[in-house]
Amino acid sequence: MNQAWRTRHLRRGCYLLVLVPLCGVSLAADIHVAPTGSDDHAGTPDAAVRTLDKARLLAQAVRKTDPAATINLVLHPGTHAIRTTVAFQPEDSGTAEGPLNILAWRDPAAPDARPLLVGGAVVAGWTRSSFNGRADVWEADLKPLALKVPFRQVYLNGKRLTWARYPNEDPARPYSGGWAYVDGVRPPMY
Repeated sequence: MNQAWRTRHLRRGCYLLVLVPLCGVSLAADIHVAPTGSDDHAGTPDAAVRTLDKARLLAQAVRKTDPAATINLVLHPGTHAIRTTVAFQPEDSGTAEGPLNILAWRDPAAPDARPLLVGGAVVAGWTRSSFNGRADVWEADLKPLALKVPFRQVYLNGKRLTWARYPNEDPARPYSGGWAYVDGVRPPMY
């Protein structure tokens, strides 16, 4: 009986020696981001946040309580519209043992679905206009978008468009024809 008691307690002691060091191991924290989420949510798979910036703030909160935690920002399929700059700081990245990972959520029901990050705005309300005798000019009012920063590129169906200019460029005469030369400050896009 005494031998059985010793063996049993020795086994328990061995289990403790194995389990106690594991108590300090950090587990991964997953923060879910979905285009249909809400920044009032907790970032779980069923209650994802909407913006990458909110996910970054939640990751900072995890990092404060567990500096060695691996943090995964899991992006669900769909178009993630990024309206403001998301600035990740050096302290957000973590360490080699506890990094910050940005991952795509794989939905078994839709294996081809992917997240798409879009840092632009969809311009609606295009109207045909005439300019200098031309009827193939299109214009749109950008005021409803309340853009806070100037933009430098315009795309239509995934193809970059040429900026409107007058007069139009003539590639056959690059130094004298087709360009208007104006004194003053050059726009930053050139």
